Amino acid sequence: MLKVVLIGSVIAAAIIALVVFNFGGLRPPVRLTDEQEYGRSLYSANCAACHEENQLALKKVPPNLHRVFAHDRLPSGSPATDDEVRIVISRGRNTMPSFDQRLTREQVAAIVSYLHTGIKQ
Repeated sequence: MLKVVLIGSVIAAAIIALVVFNFGGLRPPVRLTDEQEYGRSLYSANCAACHEENQLALKKVPPNLHRVFAHDRLPSGSPATDDEVRIVISRGRNTMPSFDQRLTREQVAAIVSYLHTGIKQ
């Protein structure tokens, strides 16, 4: 009988832990790879001013990019793929300038890798 109670207690504790972490907003911290950390720093230096803080006081506020890969489409309507995001970063789109002269391919890849995490800086 004690064995059954002990097993039931362990199962109940596991269920409570899952509920707290998954539904209570208390998720363990995400560990970023070196590339994602590099992408986060590049994002902070090159993207956040417009896509988060809108420091330029743009009338058309650029979209938040932190969950861009959680959707099938980008805010522009293009497919949400690595290639499409790399193209937008490199070539620009509408009022977004191109970064092909400012960022290397490796740097753009690091930003895309960071965006896949879905976390804010």
